[in-house]
Amino acid sequence: MKNKHLVFLFLFVLLLGLVSRWLPVHYQPFFNTKLIKADAAMVNRLIVESPGKPDLTLERFQGKWLAQQNGRSTSVAPNEVTDMIRLLTEISTFQVVKTSQPDTLGFDPENAVLVSLFQLNSTTETLAIGRESFENGLAVTLIRLPNHAGIYKVPGHLRGLFSRNLDAYRPGIVLEFDPEAIQKIGIQPAGALPVYFQAADSTGQWTTPNNEYTLPAEAVRGWLQQFKRLENNAFADFFDESRTAETLHTSIFLGLDSGKFLTLRFFYVNPPNVPEDLSRVQNMTYQGLPAFVLHSSQNPANYFLLSDTTLATYLCRGLFPGSYPVLKNDN
Repeated sequence: MKNKHLVFLFLFVLLLGLVSRWLPVHYQPFFNTKLIKADAAMVNRLIVESPGKPDLTLERFQGKWLAQQNGRSTSVAPNEVTDMIRLLTEISTFQVVKTSQPDTLGFDPENAVLVSLFQLNSTTETLAIGRESFENGLAVTLIRLPNHAGIYKVPGHLRGLFSRNLDAYRPGIVLEFDPEAIQKIGIQPAGALPVYFQAADSTGQWTTPNNEYTLPAEAVRGWLQQFKRLENNAFADFFDESRTAETLHTSIFLGLDSGKFLTLRFFYVNPPNVPEDLSRVQNMTYQGLPAFVLHSSQNPANYFLLSDTTLATYLCRGLFPGSYPVLKNDN
């Protein structure tokens, strides 16, 4: 009878092992050791491959980090990249995940985010980021290390951080200033000389140097307040920078009390000057784009769309004395 119990116990353990072996997912206890064998101080380049997006490269040049994607680039705050690197290289608490169907965990080619870390000593560490979820109110992410085919569950949100595109690193500010700090304003329509107004004196009027034109301080204050509406504009990556002289509409110069000038240039590109090599389908996405493109001295690496034509017209001509030039059309 005793031997019979032992046989049943053996068969039960064997059956339990077989069942657990064929379960889609089986979690092992958490481990506490360094998972990704890379030295954060030695990493000088990251390449992120996200489904449906061009590869994003983050690379260090002479102590500065540069983000590049689809032929465009922008500088990145060093701590922003080093924090991303440390987030990976300092993973020391993780859980082994056993599965015979990794594609169901977000590791299929249509969903996985691939991250490659390149070090100064030429060694490379690669990982795939799969599905994110919450467990017991805490965020967890599944990652896969192709070098040894291991799948692990690690704390935190990794997918959202590493699947960002170049726009996430590009400064989206068009122009920021304190209206009370503006002491001089210049407006220059394309092909004309600029007209400058000096800040209001005791009379409460803004005047040109020859006192030919005057403006009430209230009108100037209201005009300056409208620049706040230039926030949250999309990047105008289709804009052909070689045609700036041709499409320039108006330049505005704002002189600060520090003596520094801020420059905002408006380009009139209706219809938008899209690249000639775009397919018909791609060209359709540009139909109906705003007629105005902005460039700011505070953000010289980028151009922005301005969808509010009324706002553009008001900023360009609202304080301009006399007649206003007719808008040019490329047709």
